[in-house]
Amino acid sequence: MMKDRIRRLCQKIFQTSAFLDETKEIKEGNTDRAWSAEELNRMLALALKQGREGYITVLYLGRYAGLRLNECYQIDTEQAARAIKEKTLLVKGNAGQIRSVPINAILVNRFKLHLRNAPSNGKLLPPYQCPERIKIHNFCKFILDSGLSVQLKHYDSRMTYDGLRKVCARMWYEKKCQAGESPAQASKEVVHLLGREQDPVVAEYLEKGEDS
Repeated sequence: MMKDRIRRLCQKIFQTSAFLDETKEIKEGNTDRAWSAEELNRMLALALKQGREGYITVLYLGRYAGLRLNECYQIDTEQAARAIKEKTLLVKGNAGQIRSVPINAILVNRFKLHLRNAPSNGKLLPPYQCPERIKIHNFCKFILDSGLSVQLKHYDSRMTYDGLRKVCARMWYEKKCQAGESPAQASKEVVHLLGREQDPVVAEYLEKGEDS
């Protein structure tokens, strides 16, 4: 009885406009500049030190699969098991669009790790009983709180998760161009992999930054 009352109270708190506004502010930040490889390694080390295995996987999903935060936390155990076998992840993006995203050995191993602990037919990433919006808020707050100690000194803008997607987009684009595709075709394919609908949006993602 008491647990149910506490849970309902928490739900009311997390549905307030103040909480939602804070989440939006944390997620958007000032800019979504690309992260450097050193910054990513520092953030991964901090997450590991704090025992946040789920955050480590989300960081890798942004860097190597270009997933949005909500897409990361929507992955279930069935999706993960299939992705391990096929080396691609089926992602349900905005407006219900389904896309197939390649995953590397790092993500395969991360999925295997979580499958050992996740409940059957449930979400892959912990905490398992926590609503998605709260997971996203807490992760973004972790990035915000850790940014000053992690980011390189010559950067003025703070780090946001979307900066990892920029690095991933540029990686995909450069690989496709190196494989002989035209810039236009490469950009079109990156648009699809990111779950975007408009090509001009991706131009921002392909801006040059530090190598990662």
